[in-house]
Formats: sequence, structure tokens, C-alpha cells
Amino acid sequence: MLGFGLSPTSDSLLLEQETGNAAGFIKSTMVVGPFSPPNLLACDVNQDGELNFLDIAPFIAVLSSGTYQAEADCNFDGEVNFFDIAPFIAVLADGN
Repeated sequence: MLGFGLSPTSDSLLLEQETGNAAGFIKSTMVVGPFSPPNLLACDVNQDGELNFLDIAPFIAVLSSGTYQAEADCNFDGEVNFFDIAPFIAVLADGN
């Protein structure tokens, strides 16, 4: 049996396969992604179309809540965590 769906914790696609025989069942899960919307502006956490200091408070809120928001995933690893802080600061300092 093959199934698929979106991960509840990220923008990733989960592919699951279940096979079995007389000895039992084996379940395999593969994560594909993360996927970002095509109009995503990385680090624009307040989603106003601009990268500026107004993104700092929303970035900290997402970072401290443990939730996932694609715009806050500044290093594109599928998680919002400590490793997104340096890329976020670099983008703000660069203005890009």
C-alpha cells in the first residue's frame, strides 16, 4: 500500500509504503521537500513584501514558538531554529 500527504510540521511531502507477507508488515516513510511557495520571500516573516526591521518581532515569535513558517526558514532546511538566526541577520543587513 502506498500513501502520501503533507507533513503536519513542515511544508514537506510524506510518502509512506506498507508491505507485508506472512512474517509481518514493514512500513517505510520518506520525506520529500521542504517545498516553498513560488512567491516566497525568504525572511519576510511579516509577509509585507519587504525585508526590514518589521520582520524581527515576527521572526522571534516563530523561532520561540517552535512552529514552522516558510518565510522564517532562512537557511531552507525545513525547520525554524537557531541556525536560521545568522541568515536572517545577514539578509536584514544586506537589505536583500
